[in-house]
Amino acid sequence: MNTESDGTTSQTRRSSLASIIDPPIICASAPFDDLRGDIILRTSDNVDFQVFRIILDLASPVFKDMLSIPQPPPLQDEGTGGTPVVTISESSTAIDIILRFCYPIVQPQFDCDNMSIIAGVLHAATKYDIHAAIIPARAALRARAEESNENALAAYAIACSLKLEEEARAAAMAYLKWPALSVSVPELASLPALDYHNLLDFHRRVCKAVGSLLDQGDFLRDAFSTKGLISFSFLSHECSHETRIKFDRYASRYTYDWWSSSKLTFKDALNTTPLDFDKISLLAIAPNLENLSCVKCRDNIFRKWEETRSKLIAAIKEEVAKVSSSHRYAASQCNMQCLSSI
Repeated sequence: MNTESDGTTSQTRRSSLASIIDPPIICASAPFDDLRGDIILRTSDNVDFQVFRIILDLASPVFKDMLSIPQPPPLQDEGTGGTPVVTISESSTAIDIILRFCYPIVQPQFDCDNMSIIAGVLHAATKYDIHAAIIPARAALRARAEESNENALAAYAIACSLKLEEEARAAAMAYLKWPALSVSVPELASLPALDYHNLLDFHRRVCKAVGSLLDQGDFLRDAFSTKGLISFSFLSHECSHETRIKFDRYASRYTYDWWSSSKLTFKDALNTTPLDFDKISLLAIAPNLENLSCVKCRDNIFRKWEETRSKLIAAIKEEVAKVSSSHRYAASQCNMQCLSSI
């Protein structure tokens, strides 16, 4: 029997098992590998950040209090050269970003598109009260909320968990750009049911308020007339099939055929996505109008639509503001009284 070979194999297995149970310690990248640093932050994934105590003291009152407590001497086999080690529960990814905002180096552009990383940075920066990292992380959260309904929902959950009223409000507003569909994001696991219900209720109430503007006959003339909107009447000459007019007995006026066939789609869009103003683009509603053979009709339609569109957006925002003034949409976490104006 080859006992030497068996012994080597057993030792290799024990080493592999030990590396799984107790993964090796890794040094962070520059500038957090400076041996002159007088304190080591060891993250949850076993990365050592050798940093300067004075920088932590100045950047974080929490770290200042923590480091004022005498630290136990490091173990001989830790290889830290006698530098005190403070074990923290955050990941190396979040700590690396936060420390770069604290150090006197070129400030990083925090344009991260990963909501989990943004959440990790915000949680850690808030925990240690590091404003140098909190401010850009909050800005990143607001920016990412505008990109998709998943991001808006994730940003809302993150903001509620940290009681960030401004970011929760911004995420709720961004969520109005998309239908309130059932989407799944990891951050939902930490969002209380009441907060989620209030977000959906806010979306429903805004859609209902905007829809009430559209339900009163021809909204571009009748429903908005009391709000000072101009009449969307194009009673010009009948020049071609594409721009022919007919009498709408429900609106008691003449309208173009293209508008009669497009306005229901337009109303449905605003009823489900009230703050998606891209859908109020004339070419989004009736793309064939760009190819009108009559230049006079085409220019007239586009000019009047732009006038109406700006007033329509103002009217929608007014309805959203009315809902926001009385709606509590994150009661259990943020305890917010209401939304402010957009």
